[in-house]
Amino acid sequence: MDKELLDVSKTVEQYKQNIKEIDNDIRNGGNQPGEEQKFEILYQKEKEINEFTEKFELEKNEYEREIKED
Repeated sequence: MDKELLDVSKTVEQYKQNIKEIDNDIRNGGNQPGEEQKFEILYQKEKEINEFTEKFELEKNEYEREIKED
């Protein structure tokens, strides 16, 4: 289970880094073409992270409950 948690942490950190890079591009890019597309990508990545985190917490809690029942 520790490996799974480590994998999840790495994935979340990778998403956060991607969001940070896109956010910096948007802030530094001004009104360059494609800015809206970058914002949309940022928004989608943030949505993915939130969904992943929620799903992970639910699955983690379910898994822990199953372990306690055994």
